[in-house]
Amino acid sequence: MNENVVEEKKFLLSEVIGKIERFLEVVKKFYVYIPEASEFYSLRTHGIGYIDFILENLKKMLKQNCKFVPFVKHKVVMVQEELQSLRTFLTDKMDGQNEHEELKDLWRRTINVAYHAEHVTDLSLISCSCFWYSIICLSTVIQEIKITKTEIENIGNKHMKKPVILIANMNSMHPFAAQASNSRIDEAVIGFDDEAETIINRLTRGSEQLEIVSIIGMPGQGKTTLAKKVYNHPSICYHFIQCVWCCVSQEYEYRSALLEMLCNVTELSRHDTSEMSNDELANRLRKCLIGRSYLIVMDDIWDIRPWSELKRSFPDNNNGSRILFTSRIQKFSWQDECKCYFHTLRPFHEEECWQLLKQKTFHKDECPQDLVEVGMEIARKCKGLPLSIVLVAGILSRSKNSLYWWKQIAFNLSSSHPTEGSMDILELSYKHLPDHLKPCFLYLGAFSGGQKIRARKMTLLWISEGFIGRTDQRRLEDVAMECLMDLINHSLVIVSERSSDGGIKGCQVHNLLREFCIMKAKEEKFLQLIYQYDFDKDPSDGHDIDMHRLCFHGSLFYFADSHRICSPVHSIIFAYGMEFVDYCFFRTFRLLKVLDMERLYLKGSDLDALMLLVHLRYLAISGSIRRLPSSIANLWNLETLIVIRRLPWSIDLPDTIWQMKSLRHVNARAFANVSLGDYEFEELCQLENVHTFSTVLCHGRDTEILLRRLPRLRKLSCIIPESGKHQVGSCKVLDFSILSELEALDLSCMGGTEFSTPKIPAFEFPKVLKKLTLFKCFLPTAAISAIGQLPNLVVLKLRNIDFAKHILYVEDGEFLNLKFLAMHHSEFERWAVPDEPFPSLENLVLTDCTKLKEIPSSFADISTLKMIKIRGCCPSIISCCFFFLVNTCEILPK
Repeated sequence: MNENVVEEKKFLLSEVIGKIERFLEVVKKFYVYIPEASEFYSLRTHGIGYIDFILENLKKMLKQNCKFVPFVKHKVVMVQEELQSLRTFLTDKMDGQNEHEELKDLWRRTINVAYHAEHVTDLSLISCSCFWYSIICLSTVIQEIKITKTEIENIGNKHMKKPVILIANMNSMHPFAAQASNSRIDEAVIGFDDEAETIINRLTRGSEQLEIVSIIGMPGQGKTTLAKKVYNHPSICYHFIQCVWCCVSQEYEYRSALLEMLCNVTELSRHDTSEMSNDELANRLRKCLIGRSYLIVMDDIWDIRPWSELKRSFPDNNNGSRILFTSRIQKFSWQDECKCYFHTLRPFHEEECWQLLKQKTFHKDECPQDLVEVGMEIARKCKGLPLSIVLVAGILSRSKNSLYWWKQIAFNLSSSHPTEGSMDILELSYKHLPDHLKPCFLYLGAFSGGQKIRARKMTLLWISEGFIGRTDQRRLEDVAMECLMDLINHSLVIVSERSSDGGIKGCQVHNLLREFCIMKAKEEKFLQLIYQYDFDKDPSDGHDIDMHRLCFHGSLFYFADSHRICSPVHSIIFAYGMEFVDYCFFRTFRLLKVLDMERLYLKGSDLDALMLLVHLRYLAISGSIRRLPSSIANLWNLETLIVIRRLPWSIDLPDTIWQMKSLRHVNARAFANVSLGDYEFEELCQLENVHTFSTVLCHGRDTEILLRRLPRLRKLSCIIPESGKHQVGSCKVLDFSILSELEALDLSCMGGTEFSTPKIPAFEFPKVLKKLTLFKCFLPTAAISAIGQLPNLVVLKLRNIDFAKHILYVEDGEFLNLKFLAMHHSEFERWAVPDEPFPSLENLVLTDCTKLKEIPSSFADISTLKMIKIRGCCPSIISCCFFFLVNTCEILPK
């Protein structure tokens, strides 16, 4: 080709490029708002881990051929390549943490660029985004990444002689195996013996009239710990027929308090009471307490309002019933209205402080002699506050035998006021927390003070937020649970409830720790709590709706049209029940990845707009939802789906759910009808990532089809229609053994009458099954024997079960590894067991087994048996326990 022609083309091309660049500058300046990386927040927490999360999400987005805005996919690929290059660059150039301000500032800007990259690539999937807008934004972020790499290289070379430079320790970004044991979590309470005796005497002696006892103390002094010690004391269990615990907190809500107490005294769940008014709940609670001697613990009460609203549910039965408060407030106005005794909690003595510090740090081991002197100095600096001692022990345990480490901690502890000292200790504890645990800890601030947090929900939220690093060998859920155990090891989280197999079912965070989480989360631009904030107002009052995560506490508000589309908010949690908002909510928050609306009340008409949130990874909804729309398949990245249907309970799931390959957990309460659809190739319908599924199973061929579509299922909860009642027809055997990884199975049977249990098919279970719950069915002797031969079965719960001849038959060699056995409302009159039954049994629970007269004497020879819990059974059962199990029996009278 003629050289002149070539040169002319080059000149023209450069002219075109120049005009395009000038045009882009004009567009940026005058026509459209394009955020720069500097406008994003410096979320220093979990920075490097989140870069990995963004890269994985981009890879998934491209692999699944998501519907991008036209002409932008190649730009998204370029962003992925540049971001991967930046990530590799960081690993190669930097290998530690440095306090140098220049380096810290560069680190913040690097993370900002990563968040900017995530924001603009997410926008490229939103249909309301113009293609030219997306191209400009993507081009901008590509340029920012290149500039950042250059800056890192320049500063890296400048500091190359120094051993550490920029990034948080890479090893600390990956969770390590938790070493917490049950003894660590459930160890005995040190101190408060004299205080507990005083409170117990006040509760169990004196007037027969209803009285109040109030434990008063500063934050972290151990008010709740003392109340729990009293609440769980055997003399309290024997003295009061009904004991109820209610956490009030500063964020008290009347209905939530009623539900918490009502679920304590009845078999009702929150879903059973969803349609009841507050007055109905209050009257139901009062009826449950009338005629009984009861103890109500109202933990962390801040003002008169909770008592004023709840007291009408507490009848004065003139039988010695008591109310126990814990509070920071010395006196309330109700003290003249009702007889009340105030107990001001004393600080720990020095010896108690030292004993608690030793126990929390070394557990059953001895403290090395060279650490005693500095240890006692540390204990003194905790100013008698048990919470401070526990937090310091969590720090010391990282290097519990290092004298140098102990001296460093002693040096860093201030001698300020006890409460201020606690915050200093919290700051120190947070500073020494491994990087991968910091976002997990701060996330606890989103939940109400004193609230019992479901461990499973918490860990699934962590996964959806990207806090949990993916590994090839281990499940995310297992790694997340280890992170929770690590926080427990660091004394930052309290175990509030255990599952039947000894695992963590519920947890709590101390109010003082939560206050720290909220403060630090705001400082880190990590999380914003919003109380009674009207979105129709200017957010200049301190509430920032563009924070990365929002958590609403209080009643919901109107979302005005004036708020910009596609806010950078990625997570929203609604902590309280409320009516839902209009379409503007979905228009504003199109980029959400986590949306927890479990406490809201949605209507079916809200769902179509909800399906526009295509980036969701976690979705929890509740309300009058009859069916989910087929457009739910648009949520290509959804991993956790929770749907709570108010009465009636059935929810229809569309057949498009089988296209959602990212799903890991599906929970429909109470149950769902799943459409199988008419797919030509069954292998295309398999959801290989699903680990938990809650549904209704039908009989016949449909059951097998559904189960085969969930080959890696680990936990299944389902309802079985009575034989002959389903349109598909009945079958002789339901084969769950095709689920080779199934560990937990919950089977409820539908049908029968008030006086008869339904007839259902026989079952075949997988050998790996560890937990089995059966509800409302007839179990012949052969079925009991088959269950007893499952080699890995650890937990067995039988509710409303009828047995052949009303006898529970157990043979030699059955239930060899069973540790937990619960019988609720079961129709059996006696046991038929061998001389050495249940050789591994640790816990036996009997509730409302009214026809059962005794427990076999052979149970006295079960060396592993730790606890028997009895409620609503024949008095002769209690006599059996006192006769041969007096040291291990916990009796809960009806």
